[in-house]
This record gives sequence, C-alpha cells and structure tokens, in this order.
Amino acid sequence: PTPRAGSYLVRRFWEYFGLTEALEGLGIRKFKGLAASTLLLMALLFGVLGAQSVSDLTDKARADQILIECCAADLVERKQLYRFLGKMTQEQYQDWLQHILRRMQTDPRTASRPSGVVAGDETTILKSGKKMPGISWVFKSSEQRFGLGYEIVSTCYADQHKFYSLFCAFRLPTEAQLRVQAETRKKKKLGVDQRKPANVVRWLEQQVTDGEPPEMVVLSGSHLGQTLTHACERLALPWLGLGDRRRVFWMGEGKARHKVKASQVLDTDYEGRWQRLADAGYRIATVGLAQANKIGQVVLLVAECLADGGRLLIVARPDEDAHLLERVHRLLAQRGEADNTKLHRMLELLRQGREIGIRAETATFDRWFYAVWFIQEVLALGFKRVVIKARANLRYLYRAEELNIDQLQRQITDYRRAPGSNRRLKFAALRVIQPGLGRIKLVFVREYSPQGTLTQEYALMCTDPRYANHKVYRAYKLRWRIEEIYRETRQNHALEAFHTRNFNAIYAHVFLSFLSHTCLVVTRLLSPKLQDM
Repeated sequence: PTPRAGSYLVRRFWEYFGLTEALEGLGIRKFKGLAASTLLLMALLFGVLGAQSVSDLTDKARADQILIECCAADLVERKQLYRFLGKMTQEQYQDWLQHILRRMQTDPRTASRPSGVVAGDETTILKSGKKMPGISWVFKSSEQRFGLGYEIVSTCYADQHKFYSLFCAFRLPTEAQLRVQAETRKKKKLGVDQRKPANVVRWLEQQVTDGEPPEMVVLSGSHLGQTLTHACERLALPWLGLGDRRRVFWMGEGKARHKVKASQVLDTDYEGRWQRLADAGYRIATVGLAQANKIGQVVLLVAECLADGGRLLIVARPDEDAHLLERVHRLLAQRGEADNTKLHRMLELLRQGREIGIRAETATFDRWFYAVWFIQEVLALGFKRVVIKARANLRYLYRAEELNIDQLQRQITDYRRAPGSNRRLKFAALRVIQPGLGRIKLVFVREYSPQGTLTQEYALMCTDPRYANHKVYRAYKLRWRIEEIYRETRQNHALEAFHTRNFNAIYAHVFLSFLSHTCLVVTRLLSPKLQDM
C-alpha cells in the first residue's frame, strides 16, 4: 500500500528518540497484552490522523497500513487506549518528555542555544462537562468570555531558526477555591439567591446555626450596605467591604466635613504612608475615618498590588479591632492566591527546563507575568535576564524621581535605528531603578509601516541594562512562538478534543498534543527537504 506520510514520519521520530527503550526504563512495557509503545504511538498520532475523539482515533489507526505493519495497530480497542492513558501518571509522562528533550540537546540541529529564549505563557481550554476532574470557571481572553474549563501553563524554547514545546502543567483550583465552589453548590441546593442581601443573611444565619460560621465575610457591590453589615455585627461575624469607584463617603468633622468619591480616594498619592505586605503581594495605606451612607462610621484603606499597581478600596469598622490588619492581610492573600498559583507553576516548568540542559540565557513573558518576586525567582534559576513588556502604571526611579512609563517617555528626545536592524524599527532606552530588581533598562520601541507611518509604540523591561536594545526587542518577539504553538496544537493536533473523567487521561491528551507538534518540528529539523512544509 502507499505509505501515509503522517504515521511513517511519527514512526521515524519514535525510533530516533528510542522511545520504546525509554518507556521500558520507566517500567512501562505492556498493558492488557499490548505493547505500551503501540498504545502511546497511537495516542501521539491523534492530531496527525485528524481524529476527533479517542474512538475516532482508534478507527483511523486500525485502518492505517503503516501502523498495522509496524505495531499491529489493528489489535487495539478503544477501551484499551482510554484505560492505558489514564493509568500512566503525570510523573511518568514528564520523565518520558525529559528523555526526549535531553536527547534533543545532544544534536546540534535540535539543541538549544545561549542566544535563544525560554518563553512562558498560559492557554485556556473551555469544556462543558461539569463533572470533569479539576474543572473550574476560567476566562478565555481571545473570546472575552467566562466558562468551565482548564488553564494550562507551558513553556517553549525559541531561537532564530527553531522553536519547540518544553513542559506544561494544569493550573488547578486551590483548596480555598474548592471550598468556595462547594459553598456555592450548597447555596444553590438550598435555594439561596446570592443577589439578594436578605437571602445572604439567611445563609449566614444557617452557617452559624450549623456551627460553621465563616472566618470573615467579604461584602461588595449591593451587599456592602446596612442589611448585611448589621447582620454580621448581630451574628458577631467580622466583615470587610470592597468599595467600587462610584461609592461616596463623608470625611472630616464640622465645617471641614466634605464629600469624597471612592475614585478620588483610589487615585490619591499616598507616598510615605504605605505598609508592605510582601507575602500577600500588596502594600496598604490607611486613608482614615469616614462616614458611609446607612453603614455609619468606617475606616478606609487602599491596597495596591505589587505586581500590576492595581488598587482596591477596603472598607472596615474603625480599627479598635486589633485583628483588622490580620483580616486585611488574609483577604489580599486570598485574592492573589489563584494568580500566584499560576506563577509558581511557571517557576516549576522553568526549573525543569534548566535541569534537562536548556541553555537559553533569556526568559520572556507577556505583561501579565510582571511581578517583581516572580522575576527575582526566574533570575535565581540561572537566567541572565528577563525581558517582559512594561506596565504603564508601575513607577521607576529615574534621576531621584519616581516616574511612570508615560512620564519617562517624555524624557526621550531621540529614537534611533539599531545597526543592522529593520528600517521600520527605532529604539530609545533609559536605565532606571526598580525596587526589588535594582538597575534595569527600559527599551522604548517604535514600529513603522512601509510607508513610514507609526503603527505601534511600547516599552520593554530588561533586567540586564547591558543587553543591546535590538536584542531585547528580538527576545520579546520570539515570545510569539509560544502563541504559534497554541494555535498549531489547537488546529492540527487536537489539543481540545478530549472527553473523559479521568484526570490522568486528560493530562495525557494535552501532553501528547504538544509532543505531537514537537514530533513534526524535529522531523523538519532533521530532514532539510521538509523545512518549509
């Protein structure tokens, strides 16, 4: 029969990396009488064969003459493949991948280079199965909507000549989030309409009656009013409020009493009054006492996120309560917990890349990952520099002044084209100081159309002030390779086509989708005639 190129090339990939021997080294040989290598080879072909489900994959593989000849694929049944994918652990998949990536570092055609980058990002997969393990509410930015699904954190290696996936991990709900989900289900079962303050009061009373009072009640929106604050005080439940920008307060006494909008409170400069809560990822400033309509006297605090400079207005009863700061700290730590989980996952993946010999000296991320403590940890892993898009609301120390990006940009009088760089690019740079990172460089980039019209301008932060401007730009542009991998695995390697309640099988499917893409990348690198195919 005429060979099918997809299955033939994947077979050669399998042989090149000695994947059967690698599986045997992990103690994985047979399952239900079939070779483990047969089952995993088939799973690796999910996207190559254009399958829409494991059942569809089994049918396509059983009809592929190359697969029948090389590994008796006609003997495989759907249930065998499902159960095998669910039986292998995440650790075994990771060990198997480490074997492949280490082997790639020994061949000059596929090895990483010091001039390359490791890019990190996350992607979202929406699913409709409420009972799928680890599923939670997520936001898919490309579609601008929330839904049930999974967030996958991953890394890739990229240089001017090649790019391929490295490691991936699921961002699963934290214990606190699981408790909130369980509580939401219980409320729904009891018919509690959370939009109505009176219903929430009934829920709080029920918790107290059951002997399970909440440690703290967080009120926001319409809940931050007389009904719920008075109910919390009656039930002896501590509460904190989150005020929106439209809320109005009265501050001062007598003739000095004046009306203040929450937006004014949030936008005020509190220099010299900040108290740092580093482990919560925030700093706070006490604004003072105020009168809130129907609530009475309160104390206002402003919390500023150390990662992105975003601010929250916190409303509490006056601070005769010695535990106020502790409660504020707990609230802010909980708000940052989910995001910190993603950052910690990313650090684990970067650490794995260093351990298997990825030689890239630069790490690059999108603006979401701009957290000082995270960047410090990335540098501690051995990277020489981090390149990341600068945030407009962060302040940097320049000539003894604290200035944001817009103010710094006004200091620049001349943009220049770097030697040998594209005529449509101009750069300018300033060396500044950022608390926690020390002396860094901000590279201001201007991109022009072929007609000479300015199309984009933005700023990049590089922790290495000596790194050339055009290299900073190139490193950040290489970050786009990870977006290409996400697109390719979705369109051609069935990244989203899984339907199972076994989490190991879900992990296996996502893992093998990325590995399938790597298979084709390596095939091109090892076969010059296929480079542009």
